[in-house]
Amino acid sequence: MRAARRAQARGSTRERPGRPRLAGVAFLGLVGSCLVVATGGRLARQPLAEPPTTWGGLLNPVSTDSMSVLPALLIGGIALTLAAWVRAYVLAESHRLSARAGLVLLALWMVPVTFGPPILSLDVYSYAAHGMMLATSLDPYSTAPVALPLGSPQITAVDPLWRSSLAPYGPLALAVFRAVHTLTGGSLIGAVVVLRLLTLAGVALVAAGVLALAAPQRRAESLVLAVGNPIVLFQLLGAIHLEAIMMALVVIGLVAIRRGRRTLGLVLLAAAAAVKWPAALAAAAVVAWQLAPEPRPRGHPPATPPHPPHPWQPTHRRHQRHPQPARRRRHRRWRGGFAPRCAMSPWSCSRRRASRLSCPTVSAGFDRPRHPRPCPPGTRPPASSPTSSAGSWMPPVPHGHRTIC
Repeated sequence: MRAARRAQARGSTRERPGRPRLAGVAFLGLVGSCLVVATGGRLARQPLAEPPTTWGGLLNPVSTDSMSVLPALLIGGIALTLAAWVRAYVLAESHRLSARAGLVLLALWMVPVTFGPPILSLDVYSYAAHGMMLATSLDPYSTAPVALPLGSPQITAVDPLWRSSLAPYGPLALAVFRAVHTLTGGSLIGAVVVLRLLTLAGVALVAAGVLALAAPQRRAESLVLAVGNPIVLFQLLGAIHLEAIMMALVVIGLVAIRRGRRTLGLVLLAAAAAVKWPAALAAAAVVAWQLAPEPRPRGHPPATPPHPPHPWQPTHRRHQRHPQPARRRRHRRWRGGFAPRCAMSPWSCSRRRASRLSCPTVSAGFDRPRHPRPCPPGTRPPASSPTSSAGSWMPPVPHGHRTIC
């Protein structure tokens, strides 16, 4: 028991250095997102736009008569969030951050953005205005929001730049706007809250789809890279843009195609294009990918078996178009079968290509043959030939170029 407790304590002390790093990354991203939420709504507000509420002072107008530190705080918050995101990606790439820890980290960064006001953009109020236009039988494709009754909160909160513009969104997006207007009873604050929840659900679906598409060993890395970046945090979720719903439909469609349900995947991609047209590029790419022939790896045989060779067609490998490399033969230094054991280096003798008589050891007759030559028929080795301990005759001793028998 004591040994187990000591081993457990050692393991816990070894794991402690990774916890402060993750806590520091989480704190850095949380501070950055809080700074962006505290300043992004006030800086995005236009002089002629009147939001329905100040959102606890986070949407108060900024005075233009004096210098303000709000832009510096906004840039600092974005820089802190970007640094935390890069650090989290490095930890995930080195397998020091799991997918579950990455989900907790991203959820922590999204808390102030989810409960804060719309930041960096006023497009969400245009969504509510288009929903009100559809409820009053006005066509957003032919009529601008300026046709709404004067004094209504929907037209007052819209950015003056978009009050005279037609709807650039797809039919499915307009159907969502009308459903939100009907669900909230025409309340602008309620429409903002419901659209924020829809974008939050879209980001969650993107995270789930990324985890399903990524390889098991790269899930944390893909999650941090695709969902934890500042664009998703501040533009999709913070500014409440429709790209969150569009990307959710695209990713879920890719997951369906990956699992073999092509019809459902194409339907989801078409629905994403009905939200915003850039998703049509993803649908076209998927269709081209499905219709393209399957690539064949280089160096592998073709998918169909080759035709049998003609009866008089040569089939030897040296007659083929691409013959196999033949085995390299060993070089024989002594074609006569003798490997001299010389005081001089045998390689030096072979390099000089000298005769056997030029080598002092070979000329003296003390070398032994590697492949002994048999004696001619009817002859026997002389009695002076050496014998082995077993009584068998040893190979004859050469003398110069001849074998004495």
